[in-house]
Amino acid sequence: MWNYGHRDIVVSNEAFDRFPAELDKPRIPVPELVELFRGHPKLPEG
Repeated sequence: MWNYGHRDIVVSNEAFDRFPAELDKPRIPVPELVELFRGHPKLPEG
């Protein structure tokens, strides 16, 4: 097992407050990912 240690992410209060609103925005499709999954619509079961 790899242990890379603990890392904190530090963001401003403004960025922290904006984060939930950004998650609620409509999603924008990424053309490369759309094309990738068009050929392989299901992920293999593991």
